[in-house]
Amino acid sequence: REMTANNLLTDLPQELSTQIFNECDFLSILSLRKVCHATREFIDDLKPISDFPIIMLLINKNWLGLKLENGVKHHEGFYVKYEKHEKGCMVTWNTEYGEGQGKKKLLDGCNFMELFLNEFHLVMKFQHHFNGFDLQVYTDTVAPEILKAFEKIEVEYLELGVWNPEIAAQMLPFFNPTTLKILKISSHRVDAELEKSFIDLTEIAKLDHWKTVKSLDIDAFYVNYDIPSFLHFTEVAISWQRISYEMIFKLMETMVQAYSLRYLLVRSDNIENDERLIQTFGEPFVEQVTSEHRRDIWYFRIPESEEILEFVISTKGALAFDRIKSEEMPQNAEITEVTIL
Repeated sequence: REMTANNLLTDLPQELSTQIFNECDFLSILSLRKVCHATREFIDDLKPISDFPIIMLLINKNWLGLKLENGVKHHEGFYVKYEKHEKGCMVTWNTEYGEGQGKKKLLDGCNFMELFLNEFHLVMKFQHHFNGFDLQVYTDTVAPEILKAFEKIEVEYLELGVWNPEIAAQMLPFFNPTTLKILKISSHRVDAELEKSFIDLTEIAKLDHWKTVKSLDIDAFYVNYDIPSFLHFTEVAISWQRISYEMIFKLMETMVQAYSLRYLLVRSDNIENDERLIQTFGEPFVEQVTSEHRRDIWYFRIPESEEILEFVISTKGALAFDRIKSEEMPQNAEITEVTIL
């Protein structure tokens, strides 16, 4: 009889079929699904193992991107782009992420959104848990069709790159809060001609994710000064529009008393590093990293603790507080005996 791909696959024992598909890369599986309807159903029922713990989705108005990585090396994975075309959908796929690379194929009469969602559903069907999920949204709104495709995705690390900060609160509920440990929210509005905008954390703070996340990083968005709201995290990195001497002193008081929050990084283009800091805390330990990058560091004893609070002001526009052990201090640095409470 005629040996078709369908005959060959369905005639094999399931254990052997599973082993064969485990040797296929994901692009090969996507190609095999297009052989015929019966083959597609056979593959979908078999659910071959997908060894890609890191996923990235890129959402734009006229194109969508899907990238899977195995996490060993940045280039080990694949990237597929689904682009709206006057005749249908232009598909670009390759093993490395980058514009102008890979193979292209025009699918006549095919809707780019529908094709993307079909293959995204397939990815989620084969693998519902990811170590890392990178969602980059380059529009002010997300199409309802895409929102419907999301469910309670299990992921440990989530990065939301957004153009509109309100999208962050809109997308978070689609991720399972019980598995989420690290959350980063970044902005695509980093052009020098655009001013950094503020992000309103009111709606995000109402979600369960705000309670379960251990490490929070909000980059390229200013947040309002409300440090008590962040004390339950273990690590925090945020941006403020301006950091005054009074803010620094208040942060010092707060970090000495904090128990859960062990590391706090605050970015700002306007930090008041004036003489009052030296008058209050004494001369800092100076670390000249490069000719243009300097770090002024103070060390404070934490009452009723063997740990030391390290306070750093960097010329790169950031200050940081870190709870460290005394042996981690530079040998020629001194602990400042200042009563802060």
